[in-house]
Amino acid sequence: MIRAAIKKRKVFPTDDSVRKVIYLAIKDASKKGRGRR
Repeated sequence: MIRAAIKKRKVFPTDDSVRKVIYLAIKDASKKGRGRR
């Protein structure tokens, strides 16, 4: 889930943008009930 979110964006302008993408990916996955299978 995190790897897929990061793969879509090749370059991040700041460290905060990386953190935000990871945070949103985790938040989205927890809403959908996804996790390690």
